[in-house]
Parts: sequence; structure tokens; C-alpha cells
Amino acid sequence: MPIIISLFLSLLFSTYPPKIYAPVESSFECDGKSLEATIYNNQNGDFAIVNPNELIDAGGFVVLNWNGKELMLPRSFNANEASFTDGKWWWGYAEPNPPLLRHRESKGEIKDFSCRINSE
Repeated sequence: MPIIISLFLSLLFSTYPPKIYAPVESSFECDGKSLEATIYNNQNGDFAIVNPNELIDAGGFVVLNWNGKELMLPRSFNANEASFTDGKWWWGYAEPNPPLLRHRESKGEIKDFSCRINSE
């Protein structure tokens, strides 16, 4: 029975990271709409918060809140950038370029949303 509870809690926390770990998110504006991004490292199940300049581990993911959507995207392994994708949505940035949000639409076209760091 304890194994079942442990597995359930593991699944629950991987889907909805505990708010006690959530710091002030990174704030951006994409196509005129506010976007909040929080990056988590989770290789050891600790949901540690990191910024894009730190090492993002193999279990890392980002949670994006944008335009009425909440997206949880796993880390991609593109060199020299902090990027995350689920195959449909892509979020990433590589200095000195501005952040970029992409969406693969139903017919396969890629739509880019221009983003910038929110100065507020």
C-alpha cells in the first residue's frame, strides 16, 4: 500500500509542482500578452527552481502561463540554449537572442510568437 501512495504522489507532483517551491516567475510579453515562465530541475524529484543561466538537468521542465494556457514542457537537449518542447509547443532562448515561443499548428505549420522580457 505505501508503494501505491508513493507512486500516486510522485505522479501528482510531476503534473502539478508544489507551490511551496515556486519563486517569482520570469515575466515576458509574447505578442502583447503576458507570459510567466518557471523552470524546474527534477532529476532527483526535488522540483528545484533554476534560472536559464544555471545548469538544467535531464529531468528539467518549464511551466508557462500564457494567453489562458498552462503548458508544462520538458527540457529539450539543444546545445547552447535553454529550450523546452513537447513536440507541439517550443519555448527557449539563447543569449543574446530574445526568448521565442513557437507552436506547431494542426497542418504542420510553425507559428512564432515574438517575445521580450517584461520590464514591469
